[in-house]
Amino acid sequence: MENVKSGNTSKINKMTNKGIDPNFQEAGTGETPLTLVTTLDPQKSREIIISLVSGGAHLDFRTKQGLTAIHKAVLADNLTALKTLLDLGASTNYKDAHGLTPLYYSVMYQKSAVITETLLFERAFLGIHDEQGWQEVHQACRHGLVQHLEHLIFYGVDMNVVTKTGNTPLHICAENNMENCARVLLFRGANKEILNFSNQSAQQTAIIAGNLELAELIKNHKNEDVVPFKEMPSFSDRRGKSFVFSSNFSVLSRSRSDPKLNFAGLDMDMKDQQAQTVPTRAFKGPSHRFHANFDYGSYPASQSSDSPKSLSISSTSSGPVLSSGDGDYWEGSVNERYGYFPADHVQEVRLRRKAGSMEDLLGESRETRMMNRNTLAALVTSDR
Repeated sequence: MENVKSGNTSKINKMTNKGIDPNFQEAGTGETPLTLVTTLDPQKSREIIISLVSGGAHLDFRTKQGLTAIHKAVLADNLTALKTLLDLGASTNYKDAHGLTPLYYSVMYQKSAVITETLLFERAFLGIHDEQGWQEVHQACRHGLVQHLEHLIFYGVDMNVVTKTGNTPLHICAENNMENCARVLLFRGANKEILNFSNQSAQQTAIIAGNLELAELIKNHKNEDVVPFKEMPSFSDRRGKSFVFSSNFSVLSRSRSDPKLNFAGLDMDMKDQQAQTVPTRAFKGPSHRFHANFDYGSYPASQSSDSPKSLSISSTSSGPVLSSGDGDYWEGSVNERYGYFPADHVQEVRLRRKAGSMEDLLGESRETRMMNRNTLAALVTSDR
């Protein structure tokens, strides 16, 4: 840990080469070497992270508080560490002990909007919620995070989703007098007529909270004022690809890491999330995907009790590969069934596109589209 703090990569490499396991929790702080490095100077963090992962550090290993290195990188607002972990194959959808993801952290703890946009671009799941049913969009409205809200809406968040008390994001804005976020929601088409479980509209909530100017704004908004996004979001295509490292580089990436995950029967929320997210993003983002063509005859006849859960399917079956898995196994789904399969049973299949590249279809780069969203947020927050 001292070598991590001082950035002494040569000693870190020597220690891991001698067999020292970098996967442990420090007794005093509960930190792991990989979570500790995310809190250091961004200029040091990238090289140290690579050294630790090269030496066997698991990307999803947790602190005593249940936080992965990606959670810690978000909390530290360390974009360099976040991108490095993603480059090495970490998942954007690791969950903490309460089931919350790094994307949720980026909004709840009011971190940089660039962090939020990066996670969304790297296929972070939307719609994660806490025990009160608060999703990322509710947290953005609670804290008045206009730019975060714009990113969430652009990547497809439900603007009318309700908490356990029936409050929509617009209700949250009305209660907390977040006029700028309310303007964005109304501008992008949020429904102002929805009643919460107290039979109050967003306008009535604003009146009760004493936010009369915001109540008037909601009342005067008209449907013809709505301007939804016309372009589709773009996504990183590397989450479905294998990563090429040097010959001495080994990674154990458990992208489905979830402290409460039951592989015998995944909860319906996660199944629905996958069913809605993977096909849509595959169409909107990457130009091609990896598919697994399984040779049933060469598949091992039996697996040891500690082997990853595997799919038993016919040789003609195929399905999308979601990510690399433990050891020589990759994660994927076939015929609506989820599991692991041997990595050498993967074949790249290029999908035919109807028109030119996504950039051609949209007519502008991702950077330009992001700049446009930034401009809107600046206009909303300016004096009127």
